[in-house]
Amino acid sequence: MKQHNLILTDIIKTGHHYYYGNYIKNHSLFDHDVTVVDDYYVLPNNLDSFKRKIAIICTINPWYMNNIEFANDLDHRIKKLSSIGFKFILAAPWESRANTISNAIIKKYQSICIDTWYCDGDWFWFFMYNKHYKNKNSFQIDHTAKKYDFLYLNKQPREHRKLLFQKIQEANLLENSLWSFIGLDNPKRLTKEYEPPWIADGLITLANNNDQDQDIYERPYNHTQVNIITESNVNNNETFITEKVWKAIIMKQPFIVYGNNGTLTTLKEYGFSTFDNVFDESYDKEIDLDKKIDKIIALCKTIKNNNFKDVYKNTETIRENNFNNFFKKDNISKFVNSRLKKWFTNFEVK
Repeated sequence: MKQHNLILTDIIKTGHHYYYGNYIKNHSLFDHDVTVVDDYYVLPNNLDSFKRKIAIICTINPWYMNNIEFANDLDHRIKKLSSIGFKFILAAPWESRANTISNAIIKKYQSICIDTWYCDGDWFWFFMYNKHYKNKNSFQIDHTAKKYDFLYLNKQPREHRKLLFQKIQEANLLENSLWSFIGLDNPKRLTKEYEPPWIADGLITLANNNDQDQDIYERPYNHTQVNIITESNVNNNETFITEKVWKAIIMKQPFIVYGNNGTLTTLKEYGFSTFDNVFDESYDKEIDLDKKIDKIIALCKTIKNNNFKDVYKNTETIRENNFNNFFKKDNISKFVNSRLKKWFTNFEVK
């Protein structure tokens, strides 16, 4: 007999209820019904018919807590929902644990919630899948000719990114590469030829002003051999995989990931393959950050001396399988199922 569950996707609408609802609807639990409601004011009348009632508290805008009216309204709704049997999830799927230490909403409400929903590895996979699966056969992917060694894109000037950037510059690895570092005091952008057409002078145009970071422009990937991906975190306590990795997989490009310890191991656990049959990927399990950087620099030097046609021939099966694995909806559903099961279990015990 199916268990009936109700999930309110955002107590106070922030716009992200739409994404949360779409994520949840990807579940394939046969023993559960999940009713998704995106508006506090349109909760169903038959609340007693649900075994579990869960409400999501969005944490994407923690500075809203500085507004007394917002803070009071959120408090009021939480108390009201709690009185009629709801339990709460804090939603931070766009962020890592390390990036939310000072989040005011998490700090205030974490103790009353049954879980905090962080990115881990599945959120951006779901988001990129949802954004691109209809057009998966329309990408213009062509790796037959390469003008440049590396694609190396940076945005926010996080300290670990600046450390790698300094070492890469010292090793003269960017002389024949496409690279950017927008967050520097003197921002470096791609040339107009390689900027997405919807970017004007480094600014997003009004005609396409949503989810820019998750958009894909093929030309930089087609003209570079290997993608050096600088993730948002490099700590050893979690896995945080963003659109940067998924873009490379969608574009069927070999990649190096400068990120959390064990990122490549996590990808393998998700069913993807990396390039350890061609590259030295020991950097992935290196705990010492300086040594990790040194291993990445050494690997980049080796790649520069390789024939890219050999690299692409030796990785063709891996890249094709990763692309196909990315666009299997059942893989997304497994993650959603696991998360919902955790919420339902926590609902009963907390």
